[in-house]
Amino acid sequence: MSQTSFIRKIVHYDIIQRILKQYQCPASCNSHCCKNGKVHLFEEEKESLLRLRPDKKRHIAIEKDVSYLYTIDFPCVFLDDSHRCEVYVERPLVCGLYPFKVSESRNDIGLQPCPIGYSIIKDFSKWVVGSLAKMDDVPLDKKRQIKESWELKLDLYSNELTNFFTNSSISEISIPLNDLELFSIYLDEKLGCSST
Repeated sequence: MSQTSFIRKIVHYDIIQRILKQYQCPASCNSHCCKNGKVHLFEEEKESLLRLRPDKKRHIAIEKDVSYLYTIDFPCVFLDDSHRCEVYVERPLVCGLYPFKVSESRNDIGLQPCPIGYSIIKDFSKWVVGSLAKMDDVPLDKKRQIKESWELKLDLYSNELTNFFTNSSISEISIPLNDLELFSIYLDEKLGCSST
């Protein structure tokens, strides 16, 4: 199994794609992640991109700290003049996950506070709190405590979103991997194909 396939499997890539289909980047974002983020590639991804665009070879280098990873110069050299991805179908795993981000834990996945990340976490918190409200075996005090905790997280995350385009370092929220599939089903039922 390739490195990319292995990572896709452990982070539930297909489920993340179902979640991301419910959201759309606002025009105001203007490809911020592609212009300012560090794109990591595995060897097989590098080779795939260079088959499509061999002229970009000088813009891809070995990651200094991790010998099996490569990085693309940023702003990403695969953006066209209208800030759209020229290699979208073959885009690297990290691009297909964004605003989700692989964490060091195998139990959760990070979520960056970009406009879509904020919309996702708002919907996720509604789902958590709504699901909890339906559980008869959870004490009311515990339900209230979890609801207040999510309200606080959303306030903090809102501040991160406000500074997202200007801060060089941002905080992310983690979502348990085990919750992704149920959350995607919730989105399919509640939102259909529309964005929040």
